[in-house]
Formats: sequence, structure tokens, C-alpha cells
Amino acid sequence: MPPNEKNRYPAAEKKWIIEEISFLMRNGDSFHAALLKIQIDYEQRYGSERKPCYKTVRRWKRNWDHDFSLACRKPTGRPISVTTPGNVKKLERLLLRKPLLSSRKQAAITNIKRGSCRRIVKKLRITLSRSTRGQVLKPADPRKRKSFCERMIERFNQDDTLVDRICWTDETFIQLKGPVNTRNDVHYGYGNPHRVVETDKRGYNGVLMWAGVIGTQFIGPFFIRGTITGEVYHDLLLSKAIPALRQLGLLEDCIFMQDGATPHNVEEVADLLNDTFGQNWIGTDGPFDSWPARSCDLTPPDYWLWNRIKEYVKKGQPKTIADIKRLSREAFRSLSGAEIQRSCRKVKAKFQQCVRRNGLQVSKSFE
Repeated sequence: MPPNEKNRYPAAEKKWIIEEISFLMRNGDSFHAALLKIQIDYEQRYGSERKPCYKTVRRWKRNWDHDFSLACRKPTGRPISVTTPGNVKKLERLLLRKPLLSSRKQAAITNIKRGSCRRIVKKLRITLSRSTRGQVLKPADPRKRKSFCERMIERFNQDDTLVDRICWTDETFIQLKGPVNTRNDVHYGYGNPHRVVETDKRGYNGVLMWAGVIGTQFIGPFFIRGTITGEVYHDLLLSKAIPALRQLGLLEDCIFMQDGATPHNVEEVADLLNDTFGQNWIGTDGPFDSWPARSCDLTPPDYWLWNRIKEYVKKGQPKTIADIKRLSREAFRSLSGAEIQRSCRKVKAKFQQCVRRNGLQVSKSFE
């Protein structure tokens, strides 16, 4: 008979063994000595394959002494699982009331271990979302953003090649120290509230750079010394960005895009873009379309490129400004054409997300 078979020993055999051991122990034998004698008698009666071991007989004797029962009982102690209906309800009410609590604080308040809190959150299918760092919109901005996205979506539907002909450009600042940590800034809930936290990186030691992506190609990176002004931006376009587009053979069909940053809006820059691209550029007063203010979250550099570059730079652990520049160039060289094209084509989904949110800011992940 298999050793793991349930009810291997009949109740009559169990009772006989317990009575014999109890009798021998009353006459002065220890449990171990009494068991050895019983095992010899048991072997003669039923065979050696059915001889019960020390732990089995000890369990029978303990159950019999407790309540004269020969049935197997569940072990005593705390419940195997803490995901009881009461604990699940308690944690759910807590997160609905205070969605920004970390798992450590959840455990402290509910007296449930952190790992169990995570399992309960997963069981409840509560999503965990992190805030997006970005600019705070003004009252009139959502309407303008939604209108711009609707116009661009209509253009994309009419011309399938348009998205591959737009040169998306942007500037970013990579800090040498003190990056913003969003790891612990989380929100628990049954939906993503798309929280935006305003940030100001002025005064930090780091590198300011400009870059662009178009189709399967990238332009730059071009590093800017000091503060960017209208004159500095004009010189960058004239001496670096436009020649780079001409060298790649993309200048004729390119639609140049820039956001509404103050240095982009000076008269000299507008004249240069008109002379170079004609009607094919997007900006604050661009002839192709007017870029809505405070909408850097809608561009591929914002929702993909800069995260990719900064992640690469951070892994390199830069110690100096020169290290940041070197790692940034390496990061751009590591980009594949397929990755650039795939990320730029996602801009249509980003615009659709903005329309669904009535022009409010969108997260860096897609719904």
C-alpha cells in the first residue's frame, strides 16, 4: 500500500497500538522503548511494510490524549493566509481613502505584512501609477491642446507618410547630481489620475542638449553652453541642425517641429525657419500649425527619447560634465532606426489620448 495513501491504518489497528503503548508506559517503559516492543508485535501481525514510524504513533497518541480521537486534525497556530475577507476590505477602504500611502505605511496601519499587502492589492486589481513631471497648464491650454491634436490626427489619417516626415525636436537638461526620484511617489486606485508634479531644475549642475528625431534618423545631440537664448538657438539651427538635416537628405520633405519655448519665438528664428522650410514648420506661430503652449508632453523626445538617453547615462555613472556628454553620444548611437520609427509613430496614439482627456496632460505610458 502506498505510504502517502489517506487512512492507511484502520481505526482498530490505531486503537490497539495506542492501548498497548499506554499500558507499557504505565508499567515504567518510555515511549520509545514501548514503541520498539509494539513494532515487533505489529510486524508479526501485519507485516513489516505496514509498520508505523515514531512520528506517526506520536501523533496518534497526542490526538488520543487530547480528545480520545483517532482522526487527523489540522495543525494549530495562525491562519496560513492573511488574505481574509476582513483584511481585504480593510486595505481596500484604506487605499480608497489614502491612495498615496506606500506599502510600508499600509503595513504599519493595517498590521499586515508588506508582502501580504502587495498580494491583496494584486487580488483587488488595484493599479499602481506614478506621477508625471511636467508643466502646469493654464485655463485656456486644454482647449488649444485638444484642438491641435484633432487637427493633427485628421492630417495623419489623410497622409500616412506625414508622421515619418516630421522632425520632432526638443531640449533637455541632464543633471550631474540630484535627479528627481519618482520611485516612491505612487498612487493606488482603480484608475490612473494622471497626476502632474511641477518641477524646476534651474541651478543644478549638468548639461543642456538639443536633439531631434525624424523617420528612422536622429539629429544631434548638440550641447548648449550656459543658458539658451534666442541668439544661441538661432546659431544652433543655422550652424548645426539644418546642415545635419541637409546631410541626411531630409531637408526638402521635412516638416520641422519646435515647441513654444521663449528662445524659439524670437523673430530671427522665425525668419530662418521660413527661409529654410517655407510653410513646413510647426511652432507657436508656425504656418503648418500652431504648437500649443506647455505641451512638451506630446512630443516623442519627451515621452520616449529623453527617458531612453537619461537611463543610459545614469547606468554609466557619470562623474563629470564630460562623462555626461560622452555617454549621451553613446546613447544616441545605440538607437536603432526601427526603434526611432516605432516611437515616433506612437505620437498619433498620444494625440488621441490627449483628445480623450479633453486636452489635459497625458502620461508617459499609453492607456
